[in-house]
Amino acid sequence: MLLSSFRHPYRQTSISSIQTQFLSIQNEIVMFKVNKDLMAD
Repeated sequence: MLLSSFRHPYRQTSISSIQTQFLSIQNEIVMFKVNKDLMAD
């Protein structure tokens, strides 16, 4: 019982951290493309 209640929030945290990392990577890609477009001008 204690173990399952410990694992559940840990799993939730890891999923949210993965989503956060994914969003930050997406953001970096978008910024890179924008910078490339600005350099092309």
